[in-house]
Amino acid sequence: MEKPKEKLKKILIILGITGAVYAGCKYLLPLVIPFFAAYGMALLLEPSSRWLSRKLSFRWKGKSVRVPIELIGGTELLLLLTALSAGIYWGGQRLLEQAKLLMDSLPEMTRQFDRWLTGGCRQVETALHLRKGYVVLLVQDMLRELGEKVKTAAMPYLMVSSVTIFQWTVSAAVILLVVFLATVLTLGKLEAIRDYQKQSLFREEFELLHQKFAVFGKAFLRVQGVILLLTCGVCTAGLWLMGNPYYVLLGIGIGLLDALPLLGTGTVLLPWAAAELFGGYGGRAVMLVGIYVACYLIRQILETKMMAKGIGLSALETLASLYVGLQLFGALGVVLGPLALMLLRTFWQILEKEWG
Repeated sequence: MEKPKEKLKKILIILGITGAVYAGCKYLLPLVIPFFAAYGMALLLEPSSRWLSRKLSFRWKGKSVRVPIELIGGTELLLLLTALSAGIYWGGQRLLEQAKLLMDSLPEMTRQFDRWLTGGCRQVETALHLRKGYVVLLVQDMLRELGEKVKTAAMPYLMVSSVTIFQWTVSAAVILLVVFLATVLTLGKLEAIRDYQKQSLFREEFELLHQKFAVFGKAFLRVQGVILLLTCGVCTAGLWLMGNPYYVLLGIGIGLLDALPLLGTGTVLLPWAAAELFGGYGGRAVMLVGIYVACYLIRQILETKMMAKGIGLSALETLASLYVGLQLFGALGVVLGPLALMLLRTFWQILEKEWG
């Protein structure tokens, strides 16, 4: 049986590790994420870059010269970014085509909404035995006043948002440049990094953390990619079955919302379903609710099951870490929650091994 002092010591150590992991995820990790991303990208590019470096050797003044692995890796990364940009451009073209169709249909959609709203007002007037046109005028005044308030409130917000969007664009460009340069430079230093880890006093801990981060990164990217593809596919297919002419634009847009924990597909699908129901289109409302339920189940089931299987946590532990992560770190808690729990377990395994 352990002595009380030993138990107290372990409790204090656990609390210290928990505090350190929380502080690291909250304050330190955002600063080093670009370099972690660059390191991971360098590991992915290393096999092909090193193989090409060996194949592209040539003789120069009696010496064998190889094309630097940094140059090859940088070229590969540029090609990947070019292909990704081309895919985004092609997808954007398709989305713009459907957006144009939507804009062309806005006048007719506005007239349909006006007829629906006017008809609803007429029914209220008849039911309450009010003077004809009374509710219609009342709603018109309310909408006009609401429009003025929205316009007044939106102008400062739009000005601030424009500045914020510009700042975010500049920051994203800087981060992308840092990741690119760090990836190229890391490619040339991977061997030195490995040698340092092998010679370090903490080589076993480095290897264990390296394995855990690799497992977590692969599992997270795989899970989120599968969920995003399935959600966009379900939304697009569901809207296509409904006969919506903008099924690609709306399906992809709604599917992308699901990747944002504070929004989700329900922010669009549920109000849309309510509007269809009040408009007398119960079948459409049921289909929209069905799409929402399908997307919700896809995320809840796959995120817990696949993440649990991928990072070695139980489904309950994954669910708890997602919830706690959202409470502590906001939207990034979807990533940081399971990562923090995985780090806690890893550090605890290291300490248990040291204690014997």
